Amino acid sequence: MKRQFLTLLYLAIVPALHAQKSQVQLTIDSLLNVAWAQARSQPGESLRILDDIEIFYTADSSRYKEDVVWYYYGIFYKNLNRFKESEAYFNRYEAFHRAAKHPRLVAAVNMAKANLYSDMGDFARSMEAVIEAYRAYESVQDTAGMLLTSNKLGALLTEADRMEDAIVKLRETLEMARFSGNQVQEQIAYTNLGVAYENKGDLAAAYT
Repeated sequence: MKRQFLTLLYLAIVPALHAQKSQVQLTIDSLLNVAWAQARSQPGESLRILDDIEIFYTADSSRYKEDVVWYYYGIFYKNLNRFKESEAYFNRYEAFHRAAKHPRLVAAVNMAKANLYSDMGDFARSMEAVIEAYRAYESVQDTAGMLLTSNKLGALLTEADRMEDAIVKLRETLEMARFSGNQVQEQIAYTNLGVAYENKGDLAAAYT
């Protein structure tokens, strides 16, 4: 029923496509927004929306799948615990944006891959993905991105029960956050340090 509705919607806008090519893109973006809004609560439905979007692609908009939609597929499959499919789409998205020289998008997808590997219990690969994200942010001197990834790496070291390494990394992150004036990442570093010290058994330091 839903696919029939989308087909009718597509047929309704076809006459206007030549006059206003952006209409297709607006339609795709609207459906993507609907899919994203329920990515956690109903990832299966989100995937079905991505499949339904296929009827809207034209020669002008098909590249959008590589540029944007593959990331959505990766997220939705991850939320369904379909890890191999998720990783495959993330890898395709990353390869596209590496070739296009978009380091911030390479960083973003590596952070998504880090979460994927964490869900799989593979903290070593998760840390590798975070380091790749850090390098991408570093290449464009994106301090906020570097702080984000550094905090993430410290948290992963804690999850991997490497408390001393986690504390060293998070103290470095804290100093970088203070120096750059990034109060959000400074707060996150304090929280992560508290967790690391608590897991280490140093409750006094955790309280501080």
